[in-house]
Amino acid sequence: MTLLGFFRTYNPQAIIDRYHLAENAYDQSDVDLLMNITAKLGFKDDYEKASVRILNDLRQGKLGTYTLDLINE
Repeated sequence: MTLLGFFRTYNPQAIIDRYHLAENAYDQSDVDLLMNITAKLGFKDDYEKASVRILNDLRQGKLGTYTLDLINE
C-alpha cells in the first residue's frame, strides 16, 4: 500500500502504464487500486501475490528507476 501511495504522489503514470489502468485509476483508494491491479494481472483475489508482483516489478526496474529516499530541496 505504501508503494502505491508513493507512486500516486511522485509518478502516477508509471503504475497506469505498467498495469494498463484507466487514466482515472488514482481517483480510487489504494485498496481499490490494488484490487484493480490484481484483477488486471489475473490473480483473482490473491492480493498478496499481486503485491509481491508490484514490488518485484519495482526491483527489476519495470516501473522505472527510483529511489525511495526523498531529497530535501
